Amino acid sequence: MITKRVLLLWLIFVLASCATPTAPTATPSSLTATVTPTSTPTSEPATTTFLDEAPPGAEPAVFRPGSVSTGAIELSLALHPDLRELYFTRLESGKAIIWFSQQTDSGWSTPEPADFSGKYNDVSPFVTSDGQQLYFASMRPLAGSSVPSPQYHIWYVETTAAGWSEPAQLSLPIESATGETSPTLTRDGTLYYMADYPAFGGSGLYRARHAGGAFQTPERLDVLSQSDAIVDVEPFIAPDGSFVLFYSAGRADNFTPNGKVGDLYIAFQDNDGKWRPPQNLGARVNSEAEESTPTLSPDGKYLFFASNRGVSQRFPDLYWIEASFLQTLNPEITGRGELPLSAKDLLNGFAFDGPVDEAALTPPTNAVPPVQRFEGRLELHGEMEGGHIEMVRGELEPAHAYLPEFDFAFVQSDDGYLVPVQRGQIIAEHPLWNLILEPGRVWQEIGDGSYSRASLPFALITKGGNATFNGTLTFLFDGQSVSKVWYQVTQETTTYSRANLWGLLDATYHPGTVGGAAQLQADFAAELAGRLLTRPLTALAEDYPGVDISAFGRGVTPAHRTWYGVVVNGINYMGECQTRFGQYPYCESMRATSYSTAKSAFVGVALLRLAQKYGSEVTSLLIKDYVPEYAASPGDWEQVTFNHTLDMSTGNYFATSFMEDDDSETMGVFFGAQPYSERIAAAFTAPHAATPGTRWVYRTSDTFILTRALHNYLQSQEGTEADIYRFVVDEVYRPLGLGPGAYTTMR
Repeated sequence: MITKRVLLLWLIFVLASCATPTAPTATPSSLTATVTPTSTPTSEPATTTFLDEAPPGAEPAVFRPGSVSTGAIELSLALHPDLRELYFTRLESGKAIIWFSQQTDSGWSTPEPADFSGKYNDVSPFVTSDGQQLYFASMRPLAGSSVPSPQYHIWYVETTAAGWSEPAQLSLPIESATGETSPTLTRDGTLYYMADYPAFGGSGLYRARHAGGAFQTPERLDVLSQSDAIVDVEPFIAPDGSFVLFYSAGRADNFTPNGKVGDLYIAFQDNDGKWRPPQNLGARVNSEAEESTPTLSPDGKYLFFASNRGVSQRFPDLYWIEASFLQTLNPEITGRGELPLSAKDLLNGFAFDGPVDEAALTPPTNAVPPVQRFEGRLELHGEMEGGHIEMVRGELEPAHAYLPEFDFAFVQSDDGYLVPVQRGQIIAEHPLWNLILEPGRVWQEIGDGSYSRASLPFALITKGGNATFNGTLTFLFDGQSVSKVWYQVTQETTTYSRANLWGLLDATYHPGTVGGAAQLQADFAAELAGRLLTRPLTALAEDYPGVDISAFGRGVTPAHRTWYGVVVNGINYMGECQTRFGQYPYCESMRATSYSTAKSAFVGVALLRLAQKYGSEVTSLLIKDYVPEYAASPGDWEQVTFNHTLDMSTGNYFATSFMEDDDSETMGVFFGAQPYSERIAAAFTAPHAATPGTRWVYRTSDTFILTRALHNYLQSQEGTEADIYRFVVDEVYRPLGLGPGAYTTMR
């Protein structure tokens, strides 16, 4: 079938003078871009320029008439990822040549033949996602020959300091019977192309994976049809291989079902790697004339294609159209359904009197990859005025009703995560709240227009008390702007104060390159890879028949339960993450304040690492030698060691009972004391009551004293810039693979 299609191409040259307005363009190959397309429809044209042109909306428009689109035949547009160069195939005077135009200080240059093209028939340019190579199909002489090849083969050029290199033929494991066309590389380096290998199924779309510095034996993909009745060619493969756009003639749903005039189609690959039936792109793109050579812009916003539509149009021009409608054809994609927070709600606002179901902020199970890419700052406005609160139990201060000032940078990973640059606890300029941001998700939904949708988990932490209130926020975004941002807090790890918080705030997107983005993405990928394998708790009974999973979580009212589960043989079996408004979308990020566990574990680990690094005698060092504030204490600290303080057996306490929590009035002063000078003074108020190491009394202030002692000792060894918390992070937490959420602490 490829041969038949190529012969039709040459027929156009011969019959140019007598072609009818609806004559088929009949092109041999097409460009495949290296981006994910947009996913939802919009009827509004973009308001900004693209390639210095006013872009189209939901109706196709001729691309650069008189410059790119002329009286000749133009096909298969390819854009360089920096959007400063474009390439396309032009057929005139019996020859196919790859032309190019580039952006200059005075605007876009007049198109001219590319340096590597013009002598032989060259078609189907494709620029790799890094801009380093350009692939194309050519009839130029093969190695050892001086005459043009009778068939198309794949060639490529590479970028050099002086421009593109000399063309080289692509080395493939086996030779196609009728040549190769339509070269495309996905992000993982896999080559997709049209070929004919009788031993592997004949003519069709093939895939050759790249490994060990070479392309491997190709495999035929069961998606494009090749028969006497149907001809499917000119494939455009998505960069992740999730869908293919292509030309097809002979299908019953062709707009002109005569077997000669073709339309553009799309086929999606499901989660199991199987291809779904092709779908006609519909009247938005196709017409009774012929449409061919589909491609996408590098940002996925615009679909380019060739068409000879129009009463007087003899030969095809290049057209473009806003591309977000493509993913509305994906049977995997889900929309809002009955859920709130539609695109209209987030863009225009809506009436609300409380939080919504958390499902409205939850990525769908089969979330479609986003077309937009978020990198830059998200700034919220009106936090104080837009905050709402409803007390469920206890009391909170009026200032608890609103968020801390929110202006933070994020980067987006290739697999759809939205990663905050600043992780861990953020000491906010808010009278009552600190803030924790964790990675969220980005996806597409039907009805969101040209926007992508994002949500992410966050936590509010009471200053001084460390109680944690878990929340979620969501918004839409495109390349330049965001919708309003909806947030809600519907769960907390405290029994004495419980509250719902919510708001719909105006926001600004400040797009721009984030310093260290690549390293941030790599670190997060490593973090994900290092996490325990997580399965739902119900899977425990499947893996271990006979286990009664109802025993887990028993005895705790679900409304008062944060989350629960059990780790067995390296697998984390997770129970529900319940909130007052449904299941929390980010169970792995829900914060559960540990209070005493955290401080006890930290000082124990810190002392262990210091003793390992500097000798076991560190445990016997005296507090008085490293915390000079002890001198004002009414207690006796002359013989109290680091180890005594870790054991809470300093002999200085108020308690009168054995193993008592020394919760005296002075301990309350310690909890509320700031700055450091007041808190360390409050830590040393207990009188002497026993010999060090003989009596254990629970005193939170002992861990504070020991932490200061460890900090000062560390500085005596490593200099005044050393910090005990950073020491543990760098020498214990990071090597263990703990995530950035453990890299900060309240000071």
